[in-house]
Amino acid sequence: MMYVKSATLISFLISAFIGSSTVTAQSLGKGFIFNCDDPGVVALTFDDGPGPYTDTLLEYLDKANIPATFFVLGSAAKAYPDVLKRTFAAKQNHQIALHTYSHANLTSLDAASQKKEILDAADAVAKIIGKTPTYMRPPYGECSEGCGKVMAENGFSVIQWNADSNDWRYKAKTVEERRAIPLQNIMNEVKPKSPAKDNFIVLQHDPDDISVENVVKFIQLFDKAGYKFITVADCLKNKVTPYKGVPAKTAKAVAANGKFADFKAPDAKTPDAKAKDPVAKEPKEPQAKSKNDVKPKKDEENKAEAKGAFPTPNDNVGAAKDGPEANSASIIKSSALVSLLSGAVGLLYL
Repeated sequence: MMYVKSATLISFLISAFIGSSTVTAQSLGKGFIFNCDDPGVVALTFDDGPGPYTDTLLEYLDKANIPATFFVLGSAAKAYPDVLKRTFAAKQNHQIALHTYSHANLTSLDAASQKKEILDAADAVAKIIGKTPTYMRPPYGECSEGCGKVMAENGFSVIQWNADSNDWRYKAKTVEERRAIPLQNIMNEVKPKSPAKDNFIVLQHDPDDISVENVVKFIQLFDKAGYKFITVADCLKNKVTPYKGVPAKTAKAVAANGKFADFKAPDAKTPDAKAKDPVAKEPKEPQAKSKNDVKPKKDEENKAEAKGAFPTPNDNVGAAKDGPEANSASIIKSSALVSLLSGAVGLLYL
């Protein structure tokens, strides 16, 4: 009876502690990255692109004069090659990283399929920007021990996050809720902390119109709190080069400045200034400027190839897996949790 009560109390405390965090469960693995090396910095990261709203996002980042890191899908890169080119060529030195080819859950695949997913993505991106990224993020944050080994053996570093907007979860909610809830999720992570000792790797998705719109507020939030914006490579002090065969080079990371405060977000009645109907309309890709530019595919082909790129609320995100390689778990690093558990167990013996 003593053991049953003890286990129940511990489970209750863990659930209560985890429930207070907006960070989605992720796989823990040897060498996986969740934080930057230094305090006072934030790396904005965007998954699942490029897409129809990425150009708008690039405009926001250009106005703020800050860099970001884009974990792109191979299928989306092929669907929007010119958008990816513009992202890579931007003066802010945005970092391009990988998010697999088709957004498959890597823990559900065998080693050969995991390898194919990442190498196909790397090949698709390299053909467009001329460089092969070395940083990757597993879809849903899930990458088992075996998956981590496959990534490492093929020269890829696994990057997770420690601040999650959870923007994808609210697709079915109202526009107002889609704006407010992700912002509150990030505020919940930022407000209790300090740039003197904390840092952030923030997760968002650029195929989501409201998530892109929210970037304006996110940047203002972090800027007001005293953080500086850098790429993931810079946040890791370029210990690992962001591109294969290219010496590590620090990007020009700058904090958001006062000019951004005067920049207006899109009209509240129009989620995206360039796409009043984000479902029915997508901005046309510009004409190819040279013979080397890849002409975009038709909309029907784009949607078919990138289908499933953006997770839906029905996707099995963060679900536990069976087997020896199933090590997905929420990040629990706080000594406060250890103290709570110790104290709870101690009470049982009073």
